[in-house]
Amino acid sequence: MEKAHVVLDRLTLECRLGEVGCIVVDEAHMVADPNRGPGLEAALSKVLASRHRPQIIAMSATMGGLQTLSEWLQARMFLTNFRPVPLTEHVVFQGTVYMKVHGNVDVDSPLVRLRTLDRCFDRRSDPDGIAALVAEAEGQSVLVFCVSRRACEACAALLTDRLGSRRPEDLRLTLARQELLADMRGELGGEPTPGLSDCILHGVAFHHAGLTVEERTGVEQGFRAGIISVLTATSTLAAGINLPAQRVILRSLHQGPGPVRRAQYLQMVGRAGRAGLAQTGESFLMGRGAPGGQEWEAVSRLLVEPVPPLTSQLLPGERMNTSRQDAHLVEQGLRTLSTCPYSARCAPILMLSLAPLLPDCLPATSRSPTSPV
Repeated sequence: MEKAHVVLDRLTLECRLGEVGCIVVDEAHMVADPNRGPGLEAALSKVLASRHRPQIIAMSATMGGLQTLSEWLQARMFLTNFRPVPLTEHVVFQGTVYMKVHGNVDVDSPLVRLRTLDRCFDRRSDPDGIAALVAEAEGQSVLVFCVSRRACEACAALLTDRLGSRRPEDLRLTLARQELLADMRGELGGEPTPGLSDCILHGVAFHHAGLTVEERTGVEQGFRAGIISVLTATSTLAAGINLPAQRVILRSLHQGPGPVRRAQYLQMVGRAGRAGLAQTGESFLMGRGAPGGQEWEAVSRLLVEPVPPLTSQLLPGERMNTSRQDAHLVEQGLRTLSTCPYSARCAPILMLSLAPLLPDCLPATSRSPTSPV
């Protein structure tokens, strides 16, 4: 996304934006992301203000406030609920599996009791039942989202230890995993991150931003090829990386700095189900405490609440972003305006976007309290 912004700036400065016929924005809901949203919004504003405006195609499965967004982009909306593989959502509390049902079955919760988790391990070695949930998949692809990098590695180590001895040896898979590790060592010029090699040899791996590009690429290729059947990851994997699985597990309601949000939850469970390889996808959210407790209520709300509408991260609203990245965007926007051959057309949108961040640089009549998104 950031690289695309740089390319658009260069094309604008060189008067070559007319060479672009179409811009496809996948995961368009990122415009409301506090960190990456300002860059995407600024880039789209420049395109919208261009004399030679290319077609913009914005796509997302988790967006709210579509009418406002379509008006800002001056676009037509195409909506569909089609999903090639049906998704069944579950939650797990104290070893009991509950299934989400559609319709007003219970005014307090959309969950109904389904079954008791088959405890194939004692509670001391598998206290929350994560190994039992993974073992149920019987070698099918499983994606486990964890709260942090350390939690990813710890979960992968636990699953390697608990499941490694239970699975029958498959010579083909063993050779393929050894070859994957050999290729990874060749790319790295040394050994992978401690613990990763042992996990991969047992069909398990972890994935987070702390790994090198070569390690992440190797893990992703192995998971897509079926060489790695269980992958633990942070929630960042749900955005922008196409790694579908038969079963998706959220090991905690909290992902990253706080509780998982509705759009973030849909992005993660949306990885469940592989078109052409499975007839259904399954997701499991592991809760803490007793059914009916505080976290139970939070999970119940999460499963049914609507996706919140998108909000601008450049203009003041529910959240004002004052990070160092915003300061860079302001400086970059002013530099673009000063040299842009279409500055008369760019200025209205860009300056309105930058005005709240530059209260001393613009007259009051140039400022707008409302967001383009």
